[in-house]
This record gives sequence, structure tokens and C-alpha cells, in this order.
Amino acid sequence: MCKTIITEKREKYAYWVKRVCDFISQVGPQLNLPAGAMQSNISEAIDNDINIVFLGHDPHEVPKDKYKFEYGDYIQERFMKGNPCWGDRNKKWPIWKNLRDNFINIYGESSLVDDTKHMVFTNAIFFTGDKIKLVLDQIGTSVEWKCLDYTNELIFDILHPKILVCFSVSDVFDKLIKMINWKSGNKLTVHRFKPYNIKHFCAITQCDGTVILGIPHPSGAHGIYSSLPAIVRIINDLSKGDTIENIVATKNLFLYLQDKNHSGIPRIDKTNIVQQVISLINLEAYDERNHRYKLNGKYGITITDKGKGYIAIRHIDYDTKGYDNNQDKEVHKLKEMLKGRGYNTSEKVWIGTKKFSRFGNNDNKIIEGICKEIKDLKEEIQKI
Repeated sequence: MCKTIITEKREKYAYWVKRVCDFISQVGPQLNLPAGAMQSNISEAIDNDINIVFLGHDPHEVPKDKYKFEYGDYIQERFMKGNPCWGDRNKKWPIWKNLRDNFINIYGESSLVDDTKHMVFTNAIFFTGDKIKLVLDQIGTSVEWKCLDYTNELIFDILHPKILVCFSVSDVFDKLIKMINWKSGNKLTVHRFKPYNIKHFCAITQCDGTVILGIPHPSGAHGIYSSLPAIVRIINDLSKGDTIENIVATKNLFLYLQDKNHSGIPRIDKTNIVQQVISLINLEAYDERNHRYKLNGKYGITITDKGKGYIAIRHIDYDTKGYDNNQDKEVHKLKEMLKGRGYNTSEKVWIGTKKFSRFGNNDNKIIEGICKEIKDLKEEIQKI
């Protein structure tokens, strides 16, 4: 991207921020609500092509001193650098963690949500607090409507993302579409489709080259957990150029999930993966029938095609009786190491397990990933 365009885009955003901050300073005292909208560090992305914008309703933040509302320099810096907690604690926020975990479980990585140079996470409403909806209802829709107007400008006049994902159909998607229709004088065609096992609909449309997807709030409300794998698959497919028509043609997310083998990933041959890994790892078997191999003289690894396929770590001399009592300091250190590598740990049966899907989305990637994992595990266990 040439320097002139970069400068113009930054200048355009800076001018937008100034106008928004003037608006916040004007109406903030009347609302008696804290302000804050931008979550990610937009300064890292503003000069680049934006792949995806995630849009919430409001930050849902309550300051420690809920009567201390800063509308000046703090808000301007927030729009420029994002939430001070971004990069430190955002991966623990339920709204972000649930999405990110599903990307990792399905694809083995989470670049769509982690690539801050091509992704923006912000909110449609610039004010927050535990009583925001009550306050907005009391004063009418004028403030909310103005926030949506500015948000519409940010997305379609400045950022121009490939995909806009709205965290709530009724509170974000529908209201933004209403604003777009009012501004343009046209009416966008909105497709609504019902996710499997939850009562709320998803919605999708397109405006000025941006696909707009409305989903139930990913924090966990409304039974969203069971449908998040399919929703994540849809977001990923849209980022790869899949069309609205292909997605809507499946009629609902349950059928979409069925088309992707219920797991949100392409079909893999688990038996082939196990056989290929065994032929490559060069480990001594201690229970060949069940594909169990020695990592050292004390711990072994099991490579199995049971369930969705996984590898698992435990003692070679495993005994079902009292295994939870065999969790000494060394095992606890081993667990901490395994957790850091994406394993689920437990007190019984296995010290740690890791699904095939954590290594990739096809046979070759999974085989390569598991072989590297075994090599790394042997080295890491020696350090404990």
C-alpha cells in the first residue's frame, strides 16, 4: 500500500476520532456513563487491508470508581491504542476466549482472531456500564443512533473490512443494518438461518463488498457453545472467499456442520494418521496392541484413533487403582508443561490428552505435528 493512501487513511481515522470524542464529551455527562469502545490496538491495523472486524454492542466495563468518568485524553487514547488490557488479558475474556478456543480446536491455530495487523475488535456503542441499556431506554434512541452512525462511517468509509462479525443479531446486526438502510435509501437483503440447538437466529448480508454476519453473543449465553464450531467454520470459510449463497443454501448451521463431518474440519483418516505416526517416531513399544510407546523409562504416550483421535500421556506402569495418588511434584510439573502445549490434564487415567485437531486440519499436517510434538516432549520431560 502506497504512502499517500496510508497517510490519508490515518488522517481520516484521526478526524473521525476527534469528532467522536467531541460527541462523547458533549453527551457523556448527561448519560453519567463511562465511555470506551475500541478493544484491539487499531494503530497496528489501520494502514493495512482489514480482513475482519468484530463488533460488540458496548465494552460492558464498570470502572473501579464508577462515578469517575474520563472523557478527554483517555478516550482519545483508547480509540488509538485500544483497551489497556488488550494483549494481556483479552484471551481470558469469555467473548474472545470461546471464539479463539474453537478456532484452535478446529484449525490448530487462531490467526483470524489474533492477527492484530489485519483485524479490529471494537463496539458499536461508545458508552458502557452495567446500566447502559436502561439509560439508553430512558433517554430515547438518539445517542445510540448517533453511535451507530459513527460506527457505520468507521466500518464502510475507513476500514472497509472483508468481513464484519456482529456479536448479537438483535442488539448489533439488526440496528446497524437499519442504519445502513436509512443512510443509503436502499434495503439490504438479509438472510436469517437458525443454528442447531439454540433458539436464536444468525443473519448474513453484504454491503459495499463487506460480508456482514450476525451471530449470538459468543460469551456463552443462549446455548451458543454447541453452535460455535459451525459459526467459526463459517467465519473461516468467508475469509477464504466462500459466498453467502453457499452458506445460506445449507439452510441452517446443523446441516452446515453435517456437511463438514460434525467437527467443522475436513474429513481425516484417523487410522492412517496413527499408522503413519507409528512408522515415523522410532519409539519402543510397551503395549503395541494399543499403540503405547515409551517417551522415557517412566512415561509413555498413547496414539489412538478412538473418538476424534488423540494422543495421551501417562505412566508406563499405570494402574487404575489409586492413580490419582500417584500425582507427585514431578507429575504436577509435567502437567504444567502439558497445559502450556494445549493439553487437557486430569487426575485419573491420563496425565494429559491432546486431540488430533489441535495439530492441523488434514492428515499430513496432523502427522507432522504429532511427530514434532513427540520429539519436543522427549526433550521437555528430560528437563523436569
